[in-house]
Amino acid sequence: MQPDTRDIVQIIVYRDAGSVEYLLLQRSPEDGGWWQPVTGHVEFGESEQEALLRELAEETGITRPKFVSQQIHSNPLDGGVGQASVYMVQADADAEIKLEPGEHVQYKWVNFEDALNLLKYDGNKDNLRRADALLAEAR
Repeated sequence: MQPDTRDIVQIIVYRDAGSVEYLLLQRSPEDGGWWQPVTGHVEFGESEQEALLRELAEETGITRPKFVSQQIHSNPLDGGVGQASVYMVQADADAEIKLEPGEHVQYKWVNFEDALNLLKYDGNKDNLRRADALLAEAR
């Protein structure tokens, strides 16, 4: 069996529930307990788009997003061992979230400011800012 790549996809999931809300997932305490967007590794032989849809389904239960963007940002991972590619996905306003057992313990739909306050890592905050700016341009 071939090893996974070191590349990751990060997915900024949002919905329009009268105003834009972002989906954040809280990692289990064993995995640090911090809040983050949907994030996962691209498996060997898998395209980023395939990884995006697989990770979205595994981590949230969303299998039919309303919209999937093209890549909105890419940056090298620490140590230069791969890259992180960022996408945006729109979920239905009433999307039912089903967390993957063991990886995440809870989720929240939150506004932009609350999302910034919950996110731990600056890179995640920067990606959310990019997504929010793109949504603001589209309105």
